[in-house]
Amino acid sequence: MDDETRYWIAQEVADAKYSYDAKRLLQKTQSNARWSSSSVTKRVTKAMETGLATTGRLRILRVLAKDRGNALIKYGIERESGLRHDDIVRNLTALLGIGWVKSLPTKPKKYRINSDDSIVSSLIEFFYSVRYI
Repeated sequence: MDDETRYWIAQEVADAKYSYDAKRLLQKTQSNARWSSSSVTKRVTKAMETGLATTGRLRILRVLAKDRGNALIKYGIERESGLRHDDIVRNLTALLGIGWVKSLPTKPKKYRINSDDSIVSSLIEFFYSVRYI
């Protein structure tokens, strides 16, 4: 994903709530040295395109990022996000696949945002700065 596309995505997300100058977030991602290699850039590109592909994924990320210490079951995510159960399952599968969400080995299964991931940490910071959270 080129810089203009990243900037456009950030602006689109910002337009959903408040206006925000996404240049700072873009500069932060560009200055990150570990994103400079081609294979890492491809991994980041795939993760960004997969993770931000649908409104449902954004809603799930917002719900899980609100209280990073608590893990939620699917019903809790459904209640907080307003999404249907089948949408939750489909979007959680994608977010688990790219490592942005972790599942805990509990009964019933609980989910927590992976704030250890550098992309997720930047997204959470961005969500707070535009008051999406």
